[in-house]
Amino acid sequence: MRNINFIVIHCTATQPNVKKESILNYWKNTLKWTSVGYHRLIDANGIIHELAKYEQPTNGVKGYNSESIHFSYIGGIDKQVIQKIQEL
Repeated sequence: MRNINFIVIHCTATQPNVKKESILNYWKNTLKWTSVGYHRLIDANGIIHELAKYEQPTNGVKGYNSESIHFSYIGGIDKQVIQKIQEL
């Protein structure tokens, strides 16, 4: 097991209805990552998806990934926030 010093909680900064597959596709095809961003991803229904084993580093926080475990929930931005930003 890796030496874990940090547990990091993220949000995907997307609308809550975004699918796990869309996030995985973004990491692979847009960011060109060879590994996932988080160990666990929690969808809007509360389902926890295992994306990586805890022994495997992920791309959660640059400079800290070797010693961190990453959890994220899908969401963080809703349509009202996006509309407000677009109005600025």
